[in-house]
Amino acid sequence: MLHGNPQTHAMWHKVSPELANNYTVICPDIPGYGKSFKPTLSHNHEGHSKVQMAADMLEFMTNLGYDTFYVVAHDRGARIAHRLALDFPNKVIKIILLENKLQ
Repeated sequence: MLHGNPQTHAMWHKVSPELANNYTVICPDIPGYGKSFKPTLSHNHEGHSKVQMAADMLEFMTNLGYDTFYVVAHDRGARIAHRLALDFPNKVIKIILLENKLQ
């Protein structure tokens, strides 16, 4: 589960216990948020790109022992999840993307 901006993994505190009844639930802080690592600054901001953050999340899941996984994501996390699905379609089983629309 990938959170939005400016949240952290804690935004899922009401949803994740329910999902945990049927799934293994992992709620990391996306790079640069909460207690996650901070991407290295560079002139082109590559470490802060959605492409790089998607690769970082894939590495995280691989390190935890998951070859494939579902992704639920909100806001900025949804953009990262979208990149995960585009760049690593053999790793993402399904995605659910949530977005707020201001009226």
